[in-house]
Amino acid sequence: FHLTQTWGTSSLFDADPSYAMAVADMYQYTSDKSWLDSMRGSVEAALSYMLTSQYNAADGFFHNDLTSCTSDRGAREWNDGVYVRYESAYVNELMYEALTEWSSLEGSVFNDPSLASSYAATAAALKAQFNKSDTDGGFWDSGTGMFAYWRCPDGTVQGKVDQTQVNLQAIYYGLTSLQRSRQILDGIDYQMKFNKRPLIPQNSLPLQTKVETYSGNGFQTGIENGAVYPLLVEEYMRAAAVVGERNRSLTYLDNLVARYTKDGFNGWSYLTWFLTPRYGCCEAWFPSNANGAAGLFTNMLGIQPTAVGVTGAPNTPTAMNGTSVTKTIDGMDTL
Repeated sequence: FHLTQTWGTSSLFDADPSYAMAVADMYQYTSDKSWLDSMRGSVEAALSYMLTSQYNAADGFFHNDLTSCTSDRGAREWNDGVYVRYESAYVNELMYEALTEWSSLEGSVFNDPSLASSYAATAAALKAQFNKSDTDGGFWDSGTGMFAYWRCPDGTVQGKVDQTQVNLQAIYYGLTSLQRSRQILDGIDYQMKFNKRPLIPQNSLPLQTKVETYSGNGFQTGIENGAVYPLLVEEYMRAAAVVGERNRSLTYLDNLVARYTKDGFNGWSYLTWFLTPRYGCCEAWFPSNANGAAGLFTNMLGIQPTAVGVTGAPNTPTAMNGTSVTKTIDGMDTL
């Protein structure tokens, strides 16, 4: 799309960093330098759009176009609660990873130390600001012991709801410390046990009490109020591998497989807290089917292709001792 269209025509502000990250990841899987050359200009345009149009150097964060803290305009990112306003932790995490990946590529592949340094400096500034407490201009909320969801232009921090994707991304993109990473995973596990949930919801606390299907403690059926996206299991595996936690990932993976089996691995887009397909949602969504298996290979068995070879970094639970796998890499090398 963005090879021919003007940057910024998409209404979703996670599209630009996601695009840059996807190109970088594809290169790691294929090591196709000529293809990366052909994509470089469009990626640099994507990052340039965010840096020139959506970056607030004064506070070190990227923002969307909603400057009113009371706006109820539509979605501004994939996991939007319909009204995320201004500076989203989710989008800033994606921008941190996109800038980090492309800083490496600009320096090592394209020999552009100036652009590599510029990307790296912005990413470093973002990381430092991100980890500050919410009262000091960052996203860390000491009340929940997790990162909050977004900041308004007036400095108020909203969405302190144990938003699992925001917090898992902070871990596996390397945005936060090992101590905080463990605290976040412990917090998610606590909420899972407290609420007796087998699969991970998008958030454990109600984002807003008067939207969707909120009814007392039954808020969890709304799309922005705790819906279960099966792909979050893979994101938990990734975060757990960074922290070095080995056993709890397998429990969530087992529960995911058990849920899929009921529908012949249909893998609904998202489910209610009670693991039933939510009304109006019931398409089979590819990440829901693919991500659990992908996490098994890449995060637990640790089979991770890179542009220069395959890295083996297993993080296997004790129950998986003795597991073996045969896999062909790039059509010729057998692992």
